[in-house]
Amino acid sequence: MKRREFLKTGAHSVLAASLLSNLSQAAKIETGGSDKLGAILPTRPLAGTEERLTLLSVGGYHVGLVNERSSISVIETALEEGIRFFDTAHSYQNGLSEERYGKFLCPKYREQVFLMTKSTAKTAASFQEEFELSLKRLKTDYVDLLYIHSLGSIEDVDNRQKNGVFDKAQELQAKGQVRYLGVSCHTHATVARYFLEKLRDNLFVSCFQTPVNSVDAGSPGNSFTTQVLPQVIGNGLSPIAMKSLAGGALAGQKLASRDVKVERYPIPGDISLEENFQFILSQPITAWVSGMENADHVRFNAGVARSFANLSEADKAQIVGKVAAQEYYEDYRTEIYKTPI
Repeated sequence: MKRREFLKTGAHSVLAASLLSNLSQAAKIETGGSDKLGAILPTRPLAGTEERLTLLSVGGYHVGLVNERSSISVIETALEEGIRFFDTAHSYQNGLSEERYGKFLCPKYREQVFLMTKSTAKTAASFQEEFELSLKRLKTDYVDLLYIHSLGSIEDVDNRQKNGVFDKAQELQAKGQVRYLGVSCHTHATVARYFLEKLRDNLFVSCFQTPVNSVDAGSPGNSFTTQVLPQVIGNGLSPIAMKSLAGGALAGQKLASRDVKVERYPIPGDISLEENFQFILSQPITAWVSGMENADHVRFNAGVARSFANLSEADKAQIVGKVAAQEYYEDYRTEIYKTPI
């Protein structure tokens, strides 16, 4: 479907709420798993595969943002807490995040973890080049999941397809250098839905990563939670949640490489961290990618995932109502990574 046709059809409107009521399989949790490193956090299935991912994933941006000592602490604590899903990207700190994993994660734990990296490359050649450099930094000969990362606009979707990025990703998978493919978008729900509609006859990806948080869910015109998750599930893909604290904005500050303590109330007087994270895990997602800057952050978030109890629709609506009343979504002041379409 061409851009003009997509916008004319109204295909970017919110899907029927009834679709979300039939997503129990996508949110199916398995507990009690273990491996040679110890007990594993609860898991959910990666759609269309036999893989199960831990509910919580270490966000690689922050692994490269903090100092080396803190990054080691995050990695080691995550493994101790039962996290087995690790995220990074070629672009994070000019490769430092990947290098940290290549130094402190992959040499000892590669077979125990599910490793994901991403590329924002716009052409097939640059996608190949970035991926080869990622493997070198990570000190591995394959990744479990490779993302076509950060679709920015409808034109960006069209151009990456035209320039061979989608084909190159599938080529790397066919060669065995990538086990599964995914795609991510955090600018506008319409862009994500355009990709899903345009590629509906060849959805070569297993998962789709988007923002999911209580502010996003209350956004009237640009909500990935309400406008994209149903279509992702409807197309048989696994949704992966990111931007759980809107890049740190919901914590009242942008997290930066310092020893930031866990604050229970990211939106003062409205909802707690636990409520926000439980809200995210109560969506039909497969996993939640979280940027954690020290061992306390890891333990706190792992505790939420370990004690997770699915919220009722009434509880979820109450959380969204508290946040939406403050209109944090207005003018993209909180979710600054979003853009008007």
